Amino acid sequence: MKKIKKTGISVCLAAALVFGALPVGAQDLTEVNPSGDTTVTANVANGDVAYLVSIPETIDLGRLTPPADNASAHLKEVEYTVSAKEITGLQKGSRVVVLMKDAAGGRGFQLTGRDTANAGKTLSYSVFNGAGADISAQNRYANGYLLTGFEKAEESVTGTLKLDQNQLYGVDLSSWAGNYQGTINFFSRIASLDDYK
Repeated sequence: MKKIKKTGISVCLAAALVFGALPVGAQDLTEVNPSGDTTVTANVANGDVAYLVSIPETIDLGRLTPPADNASAHLKEVEYTVSAKEITGLQKGSRVVVLMKDAAGGRGFQLTGRDTANAGKTLSYSVFNGAGADISAQNRYANGYLLTGFEKAEESVTGTLKLDQNQLYGVDLSSWAGNYQGTINFFSRIASLDDYK
Protein backbone atom coordinates (compact mmCIF):
# COMPACT_ATOMS: atom_id res chain seq x y z
CA MET A 1 0.00 0.00 0.00
CA LYS A 2 1.15 3.51 -0.80
CA LYS A 3 0.60 6.18 1.79
CA ILE A 4 -0.38 9.81 1.44
CA LYS A 5 0.81 11.95 4.37
CA LYS A 6 -0.01 15.60 5.05
CA THR A 7 1.13 17.71 8.01
CA GLY A 8 0.22 21.33 8.60
CA ILE A 9 2.36 23.52 10.88
CA SER A 10 1.22 27.03 11.68
CA VAL A 11 3.48 30.05 11.87
CA CYS A 12 2.19 30.65 15.39
CA LEU A 13 3.43 27.24 16.51
CA ALA A 14 6.87 27.94 15.04
CA ALA A 15 6.97 31.28 16.85
CA ALA A 16 5.95 29.61 20.11
CA LEU A 17 8.80 27.14 19.77
CA VAL A 18 11.31 29.94 19.17
CA PHE A 19 10.12 31.98 22.13
CA GLY A 20 9.85 28.85 24.28
CA ALA A 21 13.61 28.39 23.90
CA LEU A 22 14.35 31.81 25.44
CA PRO A 23 15.04 31.99 29.19
CA VAL A 24 12.10 33.08 31.33
CA GLY A 25 12.73 36.41 33.06
CA ALA A 26 12.02 36.75 36.78
CA GLN A 27 11.39 39.67 39.08
CA ASP A 28 11.81 39.85 42.82
CA LEU A 29 9.33 41.19 45.34
CA THR A 30 10.85 42.84 48.40
CA GLU A 31 9.73 44.96 51.31
CA VAL A 32 10.82 47.99 49.26
CA ASN A 33 9.05 46.79 46.05
CA PRO A 34 6.21 44.55 47.33
CA SER A 35 4.22 44.31 44.07
CA GLY A 36 4.80 43.42 40.42
CA ASP A 37 3.05 42.38 37.24
CA THR A 38 3.32 39.21 35.15
CA THR A 39 2.20 38.97 31.56
CA VAL A 40 0.49 35.68 30.79
CA THR A 41 0.55 34.49 27.16
CA ALA A 42 -0.84 31.54 25.22
CA ASN A 43 -1.12 30.38 21.63
CA VAL A 44 -4.06 28.77 19.86
CA ALA A 45 -3.01 26.66 16.87
CA ASN A 46 -4.94 27.35 13.69
CA GLY A 47 -5.95 24.00 12.17
CA ASP A 48 -2.83 21.86 12.47
CA VAL A 49 -3.97 18.65 10.81
CA ALA A 50 -1.99 15.51 10.09
CA TYR A 51 -3.27 12.48 8.22
CA LEU A 52 -2.07 9.28 6.63
CA VAL A 53 -4.21 7.64 3.94
CA SER A 54 -3.32 4.25 2.48
CA ILE A 55 -4.05 3.55 -1.21
CA PRO A 56 -3.44 0.38 -3.25
CA GLU A 57 0.02 -0.15 -4.72
CA THR A 58 -1.49 -1.98 -7.70
CA ILE A 59 -4.87 -3.34 -8.76
CA ASP A 60 -4.77 -6.36 -11.06
CA LEU A 61 -7.84 -7.22 -13.14
CA GLY A 62 -6.14 -10.46 -14.13
CA ARG A 63 -6.77 -12.40 -17.32
CA LEU A 64 -9.47 -11.04 -19.62
CA THR A 65 -11.23 -13.32 -22.12
CA PRO A 66 -13.61 -12.60 -25.00
CA PRO A 67 -17.14 -13.72 -24.09
CA ALA A 68 -19.08 -16.23 -26.20
CA ASP A 69 -21.92 -13.69 -26.57
CA ASN A 70 -22.68 -10.09 -25.76
CA ALA A 71 -26.33 -10.56 -24.83
CA SER A 72 -25.50 -9.66 -21.22
CA ALA A 73 -22.61 -8.06 -19.36
CA HIS A 74 -19.53 -10.20 -18.71
CA LEU A 75 -17.92 -8.26 -15.92
CA LYS A 76 -14.44 -8.79 -14.56
CA GLU A 77 -14.46 -7.37 -11.04
CA VAL A 78 -11.77 -6.81 -8.44
CA GLU A 79 -11.96 -5.05 -5.06
CA TYR A 80 -9.70 -2.29 -3.77
CA THR A 81 -9.45 -0.63 -0.36
CA VAL A 82 -8.53 2.92 0.64
CA SER A 83 -8.15 3.56 4.36
CA ALA A 84 -7.38 6.34 6.82
CA LYS A 85 -4.49 5.15 8.99
CA GLU A 86 -4.09 8.37 10.99
CA ILE A 87 -6.07 11.58 11.36
CA THR A 88 -5.32 14.18 14.03
CA GLY A 89 -6.42 17.77 14.57
CA LEU A 90 -9.39 17.65 12.19
CA GLN A 91 -12.01 20.28 13.00
CA LYS A 92 -15.68 19.42 13.31
CA GLY A 93 -17.40 19.44 9.92
CA SER A 94 -14.16 18.80 8.02
CA ARG A 95 -13.07 15.59 6.32
CA VAL A 96 -10.00 14.16 4.65
CA VAL A 97 -11.50 13.78 1.19
CA VAL A 98 -10.06 11.38 -1.35
CA LEU A 99 -10.59 11.83 -5.09
CA MET A 100 -9.67 9.56 -8.00
CA LYS A 101 -9.15 10.17 -11.72
CA ASP A 102 -7.57 8.46 -14.69
CA ALA A 103 -4.08 9.76 -15.41
CA ALA A 104 -4.87 9.87 -19.14
CA GLY A 105 -7.45 12.60 -18.51
CA GLY A 106 -10.98 12.85 -19.81
CA ARG A 107 -13.95 11.15 -18.22
CA GLY A 108 -13.94 7.59 -16.92
CA PHE A 109 -11.03 5.17 -16.62
CA GLN A 110 -9.12 3.14 -19.18
CA LEU A 111 -6.35 0.63 -19.80
CA THR A 112 -4.06 1.03 -22.82
CA GLY A 113 -2.23 -1.68 -24.75
CA ARG A 114 1.44 -1.94 -23.79
CA ASP A 115 2.73 -4.35 -26.44
CA THR A 116 3.54 -3.89 -30.13
CA ALA A 117 0.48 -5.89 -31.26
CA ASN A 118 -2.07 -4.06 -29.09
CA ALA A 119 -0.52 -0.57 -29.12
CA GLY A 120 -3.23 2.07 -29.28
CA LYS A 121 -6.01 -0.29 -28.14
CA THR A 122 -7.96 0.78 -25.03
CA LEU A 123 -10.31 -0.97 -22.64
CA SER A 124 -12.64 1.06 -20.44
CA TYR A 125 -13.45 0.18 -16.85
CA SER A 126 -15.50 1.73 -14.06
CA VAL A 127 -14.62 2.51 -10.45
CA PHE A 128 -17.35 1.92 -7.87
CA ASN A 129 -17.26 3.30 -4.33
CA GLY A 130 -18.16 1.46 -1.13
CA ALA A 131 -21.87 2.15 -1.67
CA GLY A 132 -21.75 0.50 -5.10
CA ALA A 133 -22.08 3.74 -7.12
CA ASP A 134 -20.00 4.44 -10.23
CA ILE A 135 -17.91 7.46 -9.19
CA SER A 136 -17.54 8.67 -12.79
CA ALA A 137 -21.32 9.19 -12.90
CA GLN A 138 -20.84 11.94 -10.28
CA ASN A 139 -19.40 15.43 -10.66
CA ARG A 140 -15.84 15.57 -11.93
CA TYR A 141 -13.73 18.08 -10.01
CA ALA A 142 -10.29 19.40 -10.95
CA ASN A 143 -8.61 16.58 -9.03
CA GLY A 144 -11.04 13.82 -9.96
CA TYR A 145 -14.19 12.14 -8.73
CA LEU A 146 -15.01 12.08 -5.03
CA LEU A 147 -14.44 8.62 -3.54
CA THR A 148 -15.03 9.35 0.14
CA GLY A 149 -14.44 11.68 3.08
CA PHE A 150 -12.73 10.27 6.18
CA GLU A 151 -13.61 11.73 9.57
CA LYS A 152 -11.36 9.65 11.82
CA ALA A 153 -8.56 7.10 11.78
CA GLU A 154 -9.30 3.46 10.97
CA GLU A 155 -12.12 4.32 8.56
CA SER A 156 -11.89 2.65 5.18
CA VAL A 157 -13.79 2.21 1.95
CA THR A 158 -13.76 -0.96 -0.12
CA GLY A 159 -14.88 -0.45 -3.68
CA THR A 160 -14.78 -2.38 -6.94
CA LEU A 161 -13.21 -1.96 -10.36
CA LYS A 162 -15.45 -3.41 -13.10
CA LEU A 163 -14.46 -4.10 -16.70
CA ASP A 164 -17.05 -5.43 -19.15
CA GLN A 165 -15.33 -8.07 -21.28
CA ASN A 166 -17.94 -7.51 -23.99
CA GLN A 167 -15.41 -4.95 -25.27
CA LEU A 168 -13.51 -8.00 -26.56
CA TYR A 169 -16.50 -9.69 -28.18
CA GLY A 170 -15.88 -10.44 -31.86
CA VAL A 171 -12.51 -8.66 -32.05
CA ASP A 172 -9.43 -9.94 -33.88
CA LEU A 173 -7.40 -11.21 -30.94
CA SER A 174 -4.16 -10.99 -32.90
CA SER A 175 -4.33 -7.22 -32.52
CA TRP A 176 -5.92 -7.12 -29.04
CA ALA A 177 -4.00 -9.78 -27.10
CA GLY A 178 -1.26 -8.63 -24.72
CA ASN A 179 -0.71 -6.52 -21.64
CA TYR A 180 -2.77 -3.48 -20.74
CA GLN A 181 -2.04 -0.85 -18.14
CA GLY A 182 -3.58 2.31 -16.74
CA THR A 183 -2.95 4.65 -13.86
CA ILE A 184 -5.34 6.06 -11.27
CA ASN A 185 -4.34 9.38 -9.72
CA PHE A 186 -5.42 9.71 -6.08
CA PHE A 187 -5.70 13.14 -4.48
CA SER A 188 -6.41 14.01 -0.85
CA ARG A 189 -7.12 17.24 0.99
CA ILE A 190 -8.84 18.67 4.07
CA ALA A 191 -12.27 19.97 3.09
CA SER A 192 -15.90 20.22 4.01
CA LEU A 193 -18.12 17.70 2.28
CA ASP A 194 -20.25 20.72 1.34
CA ASP A 195 -17.44 21.52 -1.13
CA TYR A 196 -18.30 18.30 -3.00
CA LYS A 197 -22.06 18.42 -3.48
